[in-house]
Amino acid sequence: ALWRPTEPQSYRDLGLTLLERGWYQQALDLLWQTVTMEVPASFSEIEVEALWEIRDCLCRARRAKLSPTLPNELARNEAHFLSGDISVDLRVTMGWDQDNVDIDLHVVEPTGEEAYYGHKETEIGGLMSRDFIRGYGPESYVLKKGWKGLYRFKTNYFASHSPQLTGPTVAILTISTNFLRENQKTVCTLVRLNEAKDNGEIG
Repeated sequence: ALWRPTEPQSYRDLGLTLLERGWYQQALDLLWQTVTMEVPASFSEIEVEALWEIRDCLCRARRAKLSPTLPNELARNEAHFLSGDISVDLRVTMGWDQDNVDIDLHVVEPTGEEAYYGHKETEIGGLMSRDFIRGYGPESYVLKKGWKGLYRFKTNYFASHSPQLTGPTVAILTISTNFLRENQKTVCTLVRLNEAKDNGEIG
């Protein structure tokens, strides 16, 4: 996190790494810092994703029979931040490792309808997050009740705003089914994008 201490993605990325290692208290603290820190407009709404992941952290800790201590502000406002059932059949997030690039997440549903930044809500209930045109993402897609069939996840390297050559960009897709439920399953995959207009796809 000290590599980019002013950027919330640093804290979120480290928090998610610790979450996968089962270090729930440390992960919770870093994810909450992502929610509460002041960020530039280009990074706004990353706190929305971090709040999803805080719930994931607490669910995993509970399954491990652990009880991490909530940060003070979160504990005081637990009903506001953590109440209600927001579990979903499918959650997909995509982040990337280069600043000043615009990479878009596209999801093609079994019906053929495509969710992306220009079409954020679908007929079966799919919902796409805001469009991050700079920074590192993440962009996300959630679906409360999934339909049977093939879902296609696509990365679209829309543009680079960097004045210098930065080399390939790696997009990281995290795909979770039954997110925030006891039977949650999560897989991650990497997609290498070499230049603007380069695309990747995962069926």
